[in-house]
Amino acid sequence: MCKTGGPYCYDKNYSKTELKRIAEKRLNKINQKLENAEDPNSESLDDLRTARAYAHKCINEGNNINVDENNSVESAFATLEKPDGGGTFNPYTKESPITGFCYSPYPEHSKVIKDDLSLSEFEQYCSEHKDLLDKEDHYIGTWHDPNTGTKYLDISINTQDAKVAREQCKQKDQIAYFDLQDFSSVEVDANATSGQH
Repeated sequence: MCKTGGPYCYDKNYSKTELKRIAEKRLNKINQKLENAEDPNSESLDDLRTARAYAHKCINEGNNINVDENNSVESAFATLEKPDGGGTFNPYTKESPITGFCYSPYPEHSKVIKDDLSLSEFEQYCSEHKDLLDKEDHYIGTWHDPNTGTKYLDISINTQDAKVAREQCKQKDQIAYFDLQDFSSVEVDANATSGQH
């Protein structure tokens, strides 16, 4: 079965236009279910979130990455001003994931961002973690926790599976993972303490 929620994905009988149309229709149904959910953080919604990620990927013709030569520290930090804002990008490859889920499996590298974080401090953080940033699907992650107002800087990984993101958050003492389909955090453990130092 196709990860977008049906067997049609890899059927050679469908044109790209037809596949997009089918994925968009599926996406609308998934979004309605997620919007009407009593608890948007419920683990029971992870399969729907994953199906939505694959529908987005199908609509984007399999593309999961955006490469933007203008990706910069300024743009990454500009989104931090609003609660639940943040960004995921690799300062070396200029790539940003556009579908899936981002989480940090490296609590030892999570850092609370002070309002006065300078460009040189940010560059030093990137340099210190270049070995991780050279790995596939690894990015700088920034996040403004909507519940506490705390802002974080960490090394994030992108996956297309919400269950993987949730499980990694549980194992690595993370508060939430980020759903790129609706640009919202999905709380896993409000009492997690990584990055609090």
